[in-house]
Amino acid sequence: MALNLPTLFNLEAPPEAEPDFEWAFVQLKTLMEQNHIPLPRVIVMDRDLACTNATETVFPDSDKLLYLWHIRRNVHAQ
Repeated sequence: MALNLPTLFNLEAPPEAEPDFEWAFVQLKTLMEQNHIPLPRVIVMDRDLACTNATETVFPDSDKLLYLWHIRRNVHAQ
């Protein structure tokens, strides 16, 4: 199972702090565990550092991937 983070969070919302993401991910993880839903093996996200750190804390065994769009945007910006 893959977890696609931009579909969970409004991209137009103001930036969130790491504790906000951690709280949301803990709630999601608890809900998944209570309902016997497998935890994500892969998490696809943008470059938000707070979100990245929180996913590493809450889902340490999941692989993390960046959207190719963000990688391309950074390459073209260089």
